[in-house]
Amino acid sequence: MYNALNQLPAGFAHLKQQLEYPLFTVASTGNSTYDPDYISFSFDPDIYRDFENRRVQDYMISNIKVSNIDKRIFDYSILVAADVICGYSLKGYDQSVIDLNSVDASAYTKVYYPNADFDKLATLLNADNIKEINPSEVYEVVLNGSTYYHIKDLEDGDFIGISTDKVIYTITHDPFEIVPMNESLKELFNDNKLDQ
Repeated sequence: MYNALNQLPAGFAHLKQQLEYPLFTVASTGNSTYDPDYISFSFDPDIYRDFENRRVQDYMISNIKVSNIDKRIFDYSILVAADVICGYSLKGYDQSVIDLNSVDASAYTKVYYPNADFDKLATLLNADNIKEINPSEVYEVVLNGSTYYHIKDLEDGDFIGISTDKVIYTITHDPFEIVPMNESLKELFNDNKLDQ
């Protein structure tokens, strides 16, 4: 992974830096129903907070090629969530020895994960407001017969949501309350109130 990140533009240097810290504690298989080759990471929570950026949309760096010592080529992808490496996939890997000097990231692609709920929310908000929201955090919920879009986790399952009539709410589950907020998205995000 380090060799692949080393070949990417400077905008990915923060990912390489994550590998230089004791951020990752465990690598696990079997955590993806859509990709049997996916290896996920667990993190040291204190170090994770230093790197996490929930304003960055989740993405995958793909189209990286690596080969084993027998010159068989594998497609390698690095998955990133909240701007932290969360795992990787080595398609068709057969447990053979990888030639670490074979990494070729010259044709890499950065692909953002699609989010249909974010796309729906984007039709309700203006460009200035929508750029404040991380698409990776948006999902639709129906509460008391009304539709809200989750835009930010708080704590203990509580969250900030926006209704279809563009009102921002704090939504708590214990006690269950939907309380309108009197601030704009820009004010909330610029004051870092949602990052606390």
